[in-house]
Amino acid sequence: MPYLRNCWYLAAWSDEVGDEFLERRLLGDSVLMYRLSDGSVAALSNRCPHRFAPLHLGKRVGDAIQCPYHGLQYASDGSCIANPQGNRATPAAARLHRYPVNERFGAIWYWPGDPSLADPSAIPDLSFLTDARSVGVHGYLHTEANYELLSDNILDLGHADYLHPTSLGSKLNQPLENRWSH
Repeated sequence: MPYLRNCWYLAAWSDEVGDEFLERRLLGDSVLMYRLSDGSVAALSNRCPHRFAPLHLGKRVGDAIQCPYHGLQYASDGSCIANPQGNRATPAAARLHRYPVNERFGAIWYWPGDPSLADPSAIPDLSFLTDARSVGVHGYLHTEANYELLSDNILDLGHADYLHPTSLGSKLNQPLENRWSH
């Protein structure tokens, strides 16, 4: 399925990403996120390029990821930094895709497209999410639906009065003569 790639996506809430690996399928890709010792977040492809083992099943060695299959280690920039096999040479082709990330508004944003186009100023202003006067609910809602339908549903608020009259709807679904009566 084609996706818009040269844009920021909210990948996780800040409090979901810690020292342990968080694996999430985003735009059809398995992405591995974890917090580095300096507090920043790394987001990398979740498959070892050697034997395609899922790296979230591996372990951390400092800020590096150790593959559970043969023990190759990858730095947070995606480069292979250790190979316990054979002559211990680190193959240059053994590299993970590193996604640009930015932590803002209590969320981890990731850029799945061309890294040279990842401009943090393009992240939408959702500062209300961290406003102490607001109450928010964090979580992840897995939906078996095309993302275009979800976007359309969220952006098309006009349908709420008719499709969700008892939960999200308003007085708009009432006959005109009853809408503004006191």
